[in-house]
Amino acid sequence: MDLIAQWANAFSTYTGLEPWAFSVFLVVLIALLVDFVQRQVMKRMIRVVRETENAWDDALFDAMIRPLSFVIWMVGFTMAAELLPLFSESDVLDNTLIVRIRQIGILFAFAWFLMSFI
Repeated sequence: MDLIAQWANAFSTYTGLEPWAFSVFLVVLIALLVDFVQRQVMKRMIRVVRETENAWDDALFDAMIRPLSFVIWMVGFTMAAELLPLFSESDVLDNTLIVRIRQIGILFAFAWFLMSFI
C-alpha cells in the first residue's frame, strides 16, 4: 500500500487530482486484472479437468469459479473503500466496518461455494 501511496502522490502532482482518487482507481484496476487472469487460468484448467473420468473435480471447478471472482472483487472494493477519505475522517464509518464487510463477503462466498458443490 505504501508503493501505491507514493505513486498516487507523484501522479497527483502531475494531474492535480487527489491522491486517493488515483489509489482507488489503481486498486480497482488491479482487481480487474486479477479476476481476468483467474478466469483465463480457470478456462484452461477446466478443459484439462473435463478430460478426467472423475466427476468430483468437474463439480469442484464448476462450484469454484463464480465465488472466487466474487472474493476477488469483494477484496478489491473493500481495499479501495479503505483508501477513501470518507472512512478515514469519520467516526461513524471506520475501517472496522470495512473489515467486517470483507469478512462477511468471504464467508458468503465460501457458503456459496459449498452450496454449489453439494
